[in-house]
Amino acid sequence: MRSAELMGEERLHQLCGVAIDAAEADQTQIAIRVTDSSLTRFAHSSIHQNVSERNFAVAVKVAIGKRIGYAQSNTLSDEAIRKAVAAAEKSASVLPEDPAFNSFADSSPSYPATQAYYASTADFGPEKRAEAVGRIVEQAQKSASATCNGSVRISAHETAIMNSFGVRAYAPSTEASLITLCENPDEGTGWAEAHSRDVTSIDWKAVALTAAELSARSANPRDIEPGDYPVILMPCASIDLLQMLGWMGFDARSYQENRSFLNGRLGQQIMSDTVSIWDDGSDPRGWNRPFDAEGVAKQKVMLVENGIARGVVFDSYTAAREGRESTGHASPGAQFRPYPTNLFMATGDATAEDMIASTEKGILVTRFHYTNVLKENETLCTGMTRDGTFLIEKGRVAYPVKNLRFTDSILRAFSGVEALGRELAQAPDACAPAMKLASFRFTSATEF
Repeated sequence: MRSAELMGEERLHQLCGVAIDAAEADQTQIAIRVTDSSLTRFAHSSIHQNVSERNFAVAVKVAIGKRIGYAQSNTLSDEAIRKAVAAAEKSASVLPEDPAFNSFADSSPSYPATQAYYASTADFGPEKRAEAVGRIVEQAQKSASATCNGSVRISAHETAIMNSFGVRAYAPSTEASLITLCENPDEGTGWAEAHSRDVTSIDWKAVALTAAELSARSANPRDIEPGDYPVILMPCASIDLLQMLGWMGFDARSYQENRSFLNGRLGQQIMSDTVSIWDDGSDPRGWNRPFDAEGVAKQKVMLVENGIARGVVFDSYTAAREGRESTGHASPGAQFRPYPTNLFMATGDATAEDMIASTEKGILVTRFHYTNVLKENETLCTGMTRDGTFLIEKGRVAYPVKNLRFTDSILRAFSGVEALGRELAQAPDACAPAMKLASFRFTSATEF
């Protein structure tokens, strides 16, 4: 979405007003999101797919008393918006009442003027994406004779929200993501990725170099017995576990329904005192977002402070249950469940080399694959290592090992954090450093 092609706040709020004017419900909320997305995929060091699309998402939520209705459309005509309102109202009329519902957001504190839109990203067209892929391929071939697979994804968004209480919000944003998997001739694989609102901050060659060197080092992996090991997680793996925590109970809905791992633990030590976790939509080190899906300004919320459980995030629905204000963490869709979408973990003063040097015997994990929840209230998860798993012996990386399946509680693992990296890595909804864990539980081995 080039800068000149932005529909703009005035036009999108005009369309939102069509819904508000057409509604007969007691309360109405409309969110409009305009997205231009482009994707360039490459495999075996050649581009094989290049696609672009523009999409419109119109989401209408209404309340008739305590009956909530929801409808969507992907057309921005006045007629289509009115039809979506009518569909939401029809849905509300036949659904049971929600006794806990009080109101949609009835106020919206001013949100900070954070920069989330970069013309450099919006204008990063197919030629520039092809040039970027060329630099990636050249670097991987040069450094490790590796072939590359992956994608460059570029998105530009405009989001506008309005409700019948007068809440109004608008923000444009851009997103750039690179992921690459390099394959070595000896069948080693290496993974690296980079994400930013500003595409010019991505160092294409550095990402390719990381993945290519990992692919060379991970060739010819050896067998290893599963068990409990000290583990060094590189940032991709750290972020994966942090994201899982976000899904498993940092939200008020889970807490109020006694499904959160924080139930009975607020104010208590639940992790190592080196660990602090918070959510902050205004921090430009992540994918900053000024407001939530209800148009409420995002607040910084401390979730874990020096290992002590401090709080959860709220939307208007869960906040009303406790007589408090929303923290600006409503999620889109028909359900009322807030989520932390701008998670941060505090950094430390160690480097990856420091962590390796301090480890007598352990495992270095580049990333996890297909991580899934087993028990939310215990933070029990399972998943696989992938694309760069190594044995550490006597303070150095000894050799690559075959991938392992883990099954462990994240709370248990984070209770043993011994060191945190100096650098914060960015992903779309979480930022975290590398970390060293005293113990991580691997339950089975693989043949690759």
